[in-house]
Amino acid sequence: MKSSQNGDLMKVKTIKQKWEEFEAECINVDAPQIQHDEMRVAFYAGFSSMLAVGERIGMDDISEDEGVKILQTLLEEVLEFTMGLPGVGHG
Repeated sequence: MKSSQNGDLMKVKTIKQKWEEFEAECINVDAPQIQHDEMRVAFYAGFSSMLAVGERIGMDDISEDEGVKILQTLLEEVLEFTMGLPGVGHG
């Protein structure tokens, strides 16, 4: 691996680091341990799901334009979900 590529990798937070940020920002410190555990499982499952999407759109039978459209569709779905949450959008 080239040193510049290695440096770029160091700029990306690990899944664990992203989880710890999410946990600190989104889960009440007084929440029971089971809530922390179940949300961590869900967090990692969501990340795994997105990795599978990335792997799939990287395959030869999907063009770059199709891959962009897939990601755009998923982004729109996330935004629609987010806007439906109480206190965020119209939920």
